[in-house]
Amino acid sequence: MIRPLWGVCLAILTVLAAVASLPLPTAGIKTPGGGSINGDQEILADPVRPMIYWAHPDGSTLSFLDAFTGNELSSVIVGQGPMSVDLSSDGTRLYVAVSGENQTTVVDVVQRTVLRVIPLGFSPLSVRSGRPDRLFVSGAGDSVIRIINETTGNVVDQANVFRALLEVSPDKTVLLAHSLSSSAVTLDTFDVSADRLVFRASNGSDVGENPLQTAVDWDAGRAYLVSGTPYGIVVLAVSNLTQVGWLPMGAYPQGVALMRNRHVAIGIHRNFYDAALWVFNTTTGAERTTVPIPVSPGSGYVSEQSLLVASEVAGTVLLWTEGDFRLLTADPSVSPGGPAADSDIAGLPGFYVRARVWRGLVEPPSNTTTLAVDGTTLNSVYDPFYREVRAVAPLLPVGRHRVTAEIAWPGGSNSVTWNFTVTSPPATATFVVVGSNPLRPGQTIVFDASNSTGLGTITFTWDFGDGARDSGPRVTHAFAAPGVYRVLLTIRTELNVSDSLARQVVIGAASGTPLIPPQSLGAIVGIGSFAAGLALALLVIVFVRRRRSGPGDGPGAGSRRP
Repeated sequence: MIRPLWGVCLAILTVLAAVASLPLPTAGIKTPGGGSINGDQEILADPVRPMIYWAHPDGSTLSFLDAFTGNELSSVIVGQGPMSVDLSSDGTRLYVAVSGENQTTVVDVVQRTVLRVIPLGFSPLSVRSGRPDRLFVSGAGDSVIRIINETTGNVVDQANVFRALLEVSPDKTVLLAHSLSSSAVTLDTFDVSADRLVFRASNGSDVGENPLQTAVDWDAGRAYLVSGTPYGIVVLAVSNLTQVGWLPMGAYPQGVALMRNRHVAIGIHRNFYDAALWVFNTTTGAERTTVPIPVSPGSGYVSEQSLLVASEVAGTVLLWTEGDFRLLTADPSVSPGGPAADSDIAGLPGFYVRARVWRGLVEPPSNTTTLAVDGTTLNSVYDPFYREVRAVAPLLPVGRHRVTAEIAWPGGSNSVTWNFTVTSPPATATFVVVGSNPLRPGQTIVFDASNSTGLGTITFTWDFGDGARDSGPRVTHAFAAPGVYRVLLTIRTELNVSDSLARQVVIGAASGTPLIPPQSLGAIVGIGSFAAGLALALLVIVFVRRRRSGPGDGPGAGSRRP
């Protein structure tokens, strides 16, 4: 019974460590609806700008996202039920298929404003930009693909297929239609070089169960479709739509994205309690890495809650799953670990400085990680189990400090900086004076500060007020002359927290000698002589008066003399 439990614990720790290495979720959530309708054509990465364009099928807006962060920069109202987004050939305009209002809305990319609306006689599902003044639009409620005059909205040509998602070659001569149906799922290609939908090829068979998303690498001549069964990504040759490859994944694939310049295909699968990103080399078909994605317990398989897009320019992959948004970089990166950004931490006992390490969707053959505090590089180590770099923090004084973590590899580097504050309880200085009473010059006096308090090792500095100084928790000192001296104790902890206490110490005169200096004593003696003379004069006056009023001087006194 013990061994299986240890196995379970090890498995749990492994999963937790893998999940902990992921970039932290940030604000963002995919609006529900549309994932199983439009194959996630609602979201598009700009090929030359670090920008993501995201239409909201259950709303009426188009969002502009920063591809480096995933943050929304602005939004514009385009109409109810925007289903698909595409860029014009010159990259200045966006075309948004608005299914709820039978129109295509044209948006200025730079100004982020609506330029105009192209009325349509049907509800659009997918829109793609063609040659000048031409659009390719498929119907959401019918099985028709149309070539549309962009200026007038008139239909130039059309062809009947199943409800389809559209992709068009960069030279605008080949149109690929990924048909969505409850039966056989097929891909068809059309020659559209002459304003006609001329059939070219079809895969002719079901390429898998419910493949809702397609990504096309036109330069390589490959189309990538996620497949419900079998589980993985089907690779087709665009020229004749024959299967040329297979990228196996876990159960219930949900999406596919390409980073063409890096020769990478990215798929996501989401099972009931299991989800992961799968990264493949498109040249060799080899699996490069698998990145676990946390799934909320009990949430299960929800297809319309998964959204995946890759920005080649920013080198990022944006992933929405349920209530979480995660941004993953193709290159390695580091993120704050501990102490947490803008947090407080007790300086003693010692602590670790840590940074989470993301090895990248496309990990380079070698890389190095470093940690520094306040510009001083620490002796750090990388822990592959927890996927973090850490170092023992040096002794830091109380106050604000800066951490810099960096990962570098041949051809690039990534770094992050954050701050934290070292705190400490206050220090309290106190001391007692030990000596015979009264204190005399030359007497050895003990000054004891051992009851002072502070965190860690404490240093003690004494100033006796007579020019002498000393250090230590318990010291002795003898004053050479009588007087009143100000004794100052200053303590300081390892974290540079200090406190001071001053007391007066009275040193009397030496035994057997006057306690007051001679000049003062002379003045007091003079004053005393004057007072004694005055007192003697008063006594003489009193004595004389008493003699005159005595019996011998009164009436009849002379009669009693012999």
